[in-house]
Amino acid sequence: MKTTTQRGLLLAELDLIKSAPMLSVYKKADHPDVQLDLEHVWDVISQDRVIYKKARHRRLLMAIALDLWVAAQTANPWRAISKNRNDYTKGSRYRRIHWKYDLMMNLYSWLTEAGFIEQSSFKHNNTGGGGYRTRIKATDKFLSALSSCRIEYIKRASDLEEEESIIRKDENKKVIDYEDNAITNQWRDNLRLVNSLIESAAITSDVDFKVLTIPTSGKKKGRYIDPTAIHLYRTFNEMFTRGGRHYGGWWQLLNKEERSTIKINKKKTVELDYKCLHATILYILAGQALSIPEDSYAIPGIDRQAVKDSFFVLFNCRDREQTLNTMSHDLYIKNSKKVLSAIEDKHKAIKPYLYSGLGTALQCMDSVLIDSVLVELAKKGIVCLPVFDSLIVQIEHEALLRNTMTKWFMYYFDINPIIT
Repeated sequence: MKTTTQRGLLLAELDLIKSAPMLSVYKKADHPDVQLDLEHVWDVISQDRVIYKKARHRRLLMAIALDLWVAAQTANPWRAISKNRNDYTKGSRYRRIHWKYDLMMNLYSWLTEAGFIEQSSFKHNNTGGGGYRTRIKATDKFLSALSSCRIEYIKRASDLEEEESIIRKDENKKVIDYEDNAITNQWRDNLRLVNSLIESAAITSDVDFKVLTIPTSGKKKGRYIDPTAIHLYRTFNEMFTRGGRHYGGWWQLLNKEERSTIKINKKKTVELDYKCLHATILYILAGQALSIPEDSYAIPGIDRQAVKDSFFVLFNCRDREQTLNTMSHDLYIKNSKKVLSAIEDKHKAIKPYLYSGLGTALQCMDSVLIDSVLVELAKKGIVCLPVFDSLIVQIEHEALLRNTMTKWFMYYFDINPIIT
């Protein structure tokens, strides 16, 4: 019979397995020491086998090995893979695993037989779909064989077909196809420009990716960060006027204090933020630009973070009851009725927008604003990292970033923003 501690450890491991992301095939390392490690692994798994398409097998081996090695450097060593042949055929814009089914299954089998990978004994439904995904992780034997790997040696592969970077999801968070037009093509071109610059830079931090946890109102939730994830994409909700924020950068999962340790090409950085951006936009939409509070989240006697967290909920929920339920059960905000009443009292000028469901529309507005800033800086050769409504650059570019943020806010909203 298992002890309480053993059961706790089992549940913690099961949580890691369930939350494992899909194996990424977009990693590559040209460093000669890493190449020697991979050569050794190849010699072991290919022994006494007649293998066709050796170059393709070896290239896929690199992708699998590097992603599992990176996973082992984080709080979650597990990755999910598909054994469904249909997932390896080109269909919609999102179905692009890029490798033949037979190649993947061959390497999965050979690496397992050699003791390089371990498979979870649990079955797990794929998030957002009806099929199951197998979970695998690197064994100690595999990690020892890859002893020359370093985060800084691993780059995003440029020899594979481009991933879709403009993503549209339905109300159930499942991806849906769409017809491209001049706007979606421009957004995609913008991301190519920004991503090419980010991917050419060395982006580092002092944080320990293996032990990261984030407290959420007394509840700790693990963050499983891939320190090589630097490719940005945009996700829209149902239509292209909702959502659209930039995702994909590992730095977006850090808190502000942790982000202060980020370096771009070994140089210290600064983060500038549009203060109370959504509240400011709503006051402008309501024709109350002259009434915008200096700090929309500051209410005497109320915790500012609770106000800030609740503020976003107000515009995503459709009524007061749903808002209170979300504040109490999802955000763990104490005295939620008192907090909500205080917000309603402070922001009477934008009362028509409360419980309007405009949250994702506001995100679309801020994503267009941020995209404009990113593109202008990228055209000047400046690496800029988005964190939703804030931006990070090397300290030497702080003044330029501030001016560019002000310029584009003025362009879209015709007033000067507060930038902190």
